[in-house]
Amino acid sequence: MGAEPEGLLGLTRFAERVSAGALIYEQGDVPQRIVVVLRGHIQFEVVAEDGAVSVVGGAGPGQLAGHIAAVNSRPTSAAARASEETILLSIPLEALGEAIEDAPGLAVELAQALEASPGDGGTARQEVLIPIARPVDDQFFFIDDADCPVCEAAFEYLRIRTRGVRPSQRDSDLRVSYSTVDPTWYALVVCPRCFFASYRDDFSTLDPEERERLSATSDDRRTIATRPLTGLRTVEDAEAALDLAMQCYGLRHPNERRHAVLLHRRAWLARGKGDSATEMVWLARARDAYQQAYERDPDVSEEGALHAAYLIGDLTLRLGDPQAASRWLEVCLKGVIGDQSGLVRMARERLHDAREALNAQSGAVQAGS
Repeated sequence: MGAEPEGLLGLTRFAERVSAGALIYEQGDVPQRIVVVLRGHIQFEVVAEDGAVSVVGGAGPGQLAGHIAAVNSRPTSAAARASEETILLSIPLEALGEAIEDAPGLAVELAQALEASPGDGGTARQEVLIPIARPVDDQFFFIDDADCPVCEAAFEYLRIRTRGVRPSQRDSDLRVSYSTVDPTWYALVVCPRCFFASYRDDFSTLDPEERERLSATSDDRRTIATRPLTGLRTVEDAEAALDLAMQCYGLRHPNERRHAVLLHRRAWLARGKGDSATEMVWLARARDAYQQAYERDPDVSEEGALHAAYLIGDLTLRLGDPQAASRWLEVCLKGVIGDQSGLVRMARERLHDAREALNAQSGAVQAGS
């Protein structure tokens, strides 16, 4: 719970009214102020793995935003936007001491919020950060930092800014093409010392056995990547990051869904290069992995299972088996409940494509007999 807004009324000189949809701070900014919601609501947005902007949380009356990044002079992990007309306290860091004198409860709330945010506190690192090459185009990127859970290296790496994403086309298997930078090339964090690779959401969640296995295989990973992958990436760098991640996740507790996504992303890179033969190889492996996740993963949600069924159907159709593809797309459509209009539309379109392909196959057989 945040401080009661009534306890902050002595700070009205910092009040600011923002309209619905107004950006309060950008993802990757290093805030020079602390924001407290007095009335209304703000939402936190990040760029998802597929390039879409996702809402990952929010703050209501009495709650703080941007405080961890501001106090520790680190980039924000998400953008903040007013989801309705909102009144904020916008307290510059240089005025924070004065604000706390006027509203002592603010200090308590700030201390509790910082204590409840492990990894963003002021703990001093034991070594210097391994930097990335500069300059960086801040229209598309911001610099974040991480501590490797395998070799304990502290390093900087690039992340995508929300405003840098410009989708131009979406394929039926959910691959998005971009007119600017492709965020999927930067979705994986790769340690520049031991080349441990992982998605950000589970980069630090290793148990001792996983850490030991990954530490023992760092030399193997150095044969996959010949240079650090923390800065700007080419398509070959993106391929290496995926190969490293597949090797690393193979040494962690099984996660069929994540394995399938990595294989699928590998196929996307081949498609982007126009290498259809290699794309088909990776699509077949991804299709099989999605099917294993659908059939064996006890933790997959109902929505996740339906998306897997759709992707299995789509990839099977791309691989030239419209009959099997039809069965999986029908599984998807029969299981849809609630508001999943986008998935229904895509599944119906691909089922129509599969039936047309079946009719074409039947016509070819009849013509040849």
